[in-house]
Amino acid sequence: MKQLVLALTLLLAGCDNSDGPRVRDVTIWLQDPLAHLQTPLGDDVDKDCFQGTCTLNFTQPSASGNVLRVQLGGAKPFRLNGVFSLTAVGYEEDRYRIAEITLMPASPPTNSLHSEARTAFYQLLAQLGAAGWQRFIMQDSARLPGAEFNHTARIEQALPQASLNLPFNDPAVPLNLAQWRSLPLISQWYFYRDDEYLSIIVQRENSDSAPNERGTYLFMLTFKTEAQQYQSYFAADDRPRWKSLLPALLKQMAQTRTENEARMRDIGVTIDEHYRDPTIGALDKPATQAE
Repeated sequence: MKQLVLALTLLLAGCDNSDGPRVRDVTIWLQDPLAHLQTPLGDDVDKDCFQGTCTLNFTQPSASGNVLRVQLGGAKPFRLNGVFSLTAVGYEEDRYRIAEITLMPASPPTNSLHSEARTAFYQLLAQLGAAGWQRFIMQDSARLPGAEFNHTARIEQALPQASLNLPFNDPAVPLNLAQWRSLPLISQWYFYRDDEYLSIIVQRENSDSAPNERGTYLFMLTFKTEAQQYQSYFAADDRPRWKSLLPALLKQMAQTRTENEARMRDIGVTIDEHYRDPTIGALDKPATQAE
């Protein structure tokens, strides 16, 4: 989180040592060999390995012009332009295949209108939707549709603990400008596609002179394999056993969802009965095949 908080000042307005603007094409996706990222980026990629985990990172100030056109794969490949930060993680136990990709694409210029940032964000969501990404709701969270946005305060008050999934992060119901401006300074959306997962963080810093009209934004996307996603449900010592532990945890989470949705119905909040949790492929495979 410290990296995220510092990102606006260090990445958006920083200086770099490059010879000038340069746009490079990179093709990358989950389960690709991590080493494939080094060739197109050369000396601009930093490699850090420790105790079986290797990370490759490319980061330049967004204003430098030294950016990437990133072709992302999967069932429906798609491209993100103006990427000024890209990080990929792989593990020795998985032969250093990419388990997680984090990237920061071009956001609206510094001190843009909130309306411009909102438009750019929903254009990004439209692109992701066309590539097959759909909303993901944590298995213990109530399935709250975007139409319930105006009841957010009541929802938060009725829930026994903070939820990662609230009406605002329903991509099917775009926020109007007033709702967009009312979001927390750091907001997060969640998606899945088959056995791949995505979180999008939007960080906003309001303008000092016109906070209601303008701000500086940072968009950050993190793609994860199924294993990377569900290992994060457990403490570090339990992660190697995530496949055997997950069924019991999902059962507990389902019970929590049932209780939370009952609380929502009690206060007159609608539940999205059409939402279905994604199938977890690793649980349908023999233990020797699942990663």
